[in-house]
Amino acid sequence: MRPNRTKDLLSRGELALGTGFGQLRSPEIPKLLAAGGFGAGVFGSLLGLGGGILIVPLLTVGFGLSFREAVGVSLVCVIVTSSAAASKSASCTRSSNGS
Repeated sequence: MRPNRTKDLLSRGELALGTGFGQLRSPEIPKLLAAGGFGAGVFGSLLGLGGGILIVPLLTVGFGLSFREAVGVSLVCVIVTSSAAASKSASCTRSSNGS
């Protein structure tokens, strides 16, 4: 499918995505992503595991991404989260040293 056509279908709410949960329409996708992210966050915080253990299967089974794409998305999320945490930690360290 051409990229412009995909954008058009998504903006009109006509794009169906995924195989594991049936056909998901674009208004349902953010809800499922939010629920999956919340579940992965709760699971990860309670057990001390990363959320990728739930997110990667959700992306592959629920949204029809290939395993390689799902792992890539998970790695980007880890990089963004750890970069934000490192930045915040560095700024707190600088302010506590009086610099």
